[in-house]
Amino acid sequence: MPKESTKPDSIRRIEGLKRVLLKRSLLIGSIRSFLMERGFLELETPLLLDSPLPEAHIEAISTENGFLRTSHEPLLKACLAAGYDRIFEIGPCFRREEKGRLHREEFTMLEWYQAGASSADLIPFTKDLLVRAAKTTTGATRIKYGGTSIALDGEWEIIPLKKAFAKFAGVDMADSVGKNRFEMDLVERIEPALPKDRPCVLTGYPAEFRAYANLSASDPSVADRWELYVAGIEIANTYSELDDSCEIRRVMNDTAEKRASMGMKKYRECKIFEDAVSAGIPRSAGCAMGMDRLMMILSDARSLDEVKI
Repeated sequence: MPKESTKPDSIRRIEGLKRVLLKRSLLIGSIRSFLMERGFLELETPLLLDSPLPEAHIEAISTENGFLRTSHEPLLKACLAAGYDRIFEIGPCFRREEKGRLHREEFTMLEWYQAGASSADLIPFTKDLLVRAAKTTTGATRIKYGGTSIALDGEWEIIPLKKAFAKFAGVDMADSVGKNRFEMDLVERIEPALPKDRPCVLTGYPAEFRAYANLSASDPSVADRWELYVAGIEIANTYSELDDSCEIRRVMNDTAEKRASMGMKKYRECKIFEDAVSAGIPRSAGCAMGMDRLMMILSDARSLDEVKI
């Protein structure tokens, strides 16, 4: 065995990760068991796509033969269209030029979909999942992050984004959208003001930021979409999934035009997703959760580099 001082930095870094990687294994196993106990089927879909689903502000990493997936969404929605009603996948996803304390170009994502469910149904479901994950990984349902105690099994704060903008930013959300400041205000003014001592759910994203979510039946100016923050860090994104084929195609066209206006890469049609739309995506709800960020929070780490090889 080489002496410690002669080992490459990369090897010493991996040695130092062993303790957290043991916890990471418990985390993934607990989530897998939780979902399978509730009748979800684990799937493994291709990493390589002929073309990605167009998403605003997300660039796929191209390869010689196609693109690395940015999420599990296209293939899992094809499975929904094929009649699978409770499905999930845990695996790597890739996004170009995403680097920093909370971002990596390669990261691990959990996505699950439930036919017949709404996004509201997934709030208590997600709470139960996180409570199980924390208990299995840390031995407790109350965790500490950055010196702040957080009871995952306590009351979660649910805040409509319209109220969050008025309370924390002192601006009307519609005005922020109209001035092309929504994402900047969200990151710089809303997220830092969110409570750190309890999980927080932001609901009602502007219709302009619906992605592939249905609009709210009670307020079509917002999407039926919510995001979960723990310790002020966004870890999950949930939709009542858009299921109207004409509306899906309109959103895809609008997204492609928006990407073009920003000088982003033009993609060919994502055939598997187009096939899913043609076959009919059923009414459902889906959640995407970042496993690396969740592990970071459960281990009181400051960056993704501390919890991932």
